[in-house]
Amino acid sequence: YCQIADTGGPGGGVLKVRAWFRAEVRVEEWDPQFEIPHRYLVPSHEVRERITAAEGEWPIINRALREAGLG
Repeated sequence: YCQIADTGGPGGGVLKVRAWFRAEVRVEEWDPQFEIPHRYLVPSHEVRERITAAEGEWPIINRALREAGLG
C-alpha cells in the first residue's frame, strides 16, 4: 500500500491510497459466467504507457513493476 497526497491539478488536496498486488497468472480461454464479459490484456512492454497516474505515484509504480520483473 502507498499513500499519496495530491497537491496539484484537478485532484488537488485529495489523499489517495493505492494497493499494489503481484500475482503469477496463466491466461486461459475466456469463458465469462459471473465476471465482466470482456478482458483486456496489455503486453508487458506497454504497461507504463497504459497507466494513468499522478506524477507523485510513479516512484511506487516503477518499484512495483521492477519487482514484478518488468524493468
